[in-house]
Order: sequence, then C-alpha cells, then structure tokens
Amino acid sequence: MAPELNAYKLTISKIEKLRQRWGMSKEDWQRAAIGFAEMHRDQAPPEIQARLAVDRLSLLPTETILICEIFLLVLVAAEERAKSIGAEIDPAACWRTALTIVGGRHER
Repeated sequence: MAPELNAYKLTISKIEKLRQRWGMSKEDWQRAAIGFAEMHRDQAPPEIQARLAVDRLSLLPTETILICEIFLLVLVAAEERAKSIGAEIDPAACWRTALTIVGGRHER
C-alpha cells in the first residue's frame, strides 16, 4: 500500500474515533466540520474558500465535506497540542495539513 493511501486510511479511522468519542452521528459530525471550516474560511486557500461559499450545505461536493472533516480533525489535534504548551494554533497551517492528507485530490 502506498504511504499516502495508508496515511489517508489512518486519518479516516481517526475521524471515526473522534466522532464516536464526541458521541456524534456522521451527519452531525459533518455539519460540525463544515461549521468549523466556515469559521476558519478566511485562512483557507482560495479554492476552498470558493467551495465553501454555497447557499446550502447539500450543494457541497462530497470531497469538500471530507476536506472539512479532515480540517476539523487537524484543528482539534493542533488545539490539544497548543493547549498543552500554551501556544496559539494557526488555522492556515491546519488547512495546509488537511489538504496534504487529502493529497491534492480535491475537485477544481
């Protein structure tokens, strides 16, 4: 298995574990991920900002929702680490990490 695919599968597993830890349904988790993505939209790359600028959540492509889910996972991990050392998080870095995990496979 390619290292990128293995990292991707591990990320999906981590999303599931966090979602279950928070006691959320898949739909609630996705809505929360989109909400956090919206809150940090200004720090997202322009192509992600454009994709998030829709009137209805039902119009978001599946891959964009996945990017939002991975962004939330990365954001939570960054917040936990930052909290332990008294540092600030960088949402732009979280977006870059999320897109790296996705592997640039988001639709254009």
